[in-house]
Amino acid sequence: FSTERLLNADQAPRQAQVVSPFIYSKISEPVLEALPALRLVATRSTGFDHVDVAACARRRQGLPGERDRNGGRVAGGR
Repeated sequence: FSTERLLNADQAPRQAQVVSPFIYSKISEPVLEALPALRLVATRSTGFDHVDVAACARRRQGLPGERDRNGGRVAGGR
């Protein structure tokens, strides 16, 4: 467990199986590559802009989400 922001691949804990980033931690392909044991990215936000979703899919790393939850309130409504 870490409360530090994950800002680059050099900071990645290689044994981590789950990361739960907020919007300030960019989960890019280099970060994903630095996490060989990773199985799940559980973002704590409605948006996914800070997560390389395509890289997660290629690596078969789960990315659960509630894409419609709070969407109207966060994105200005439908």
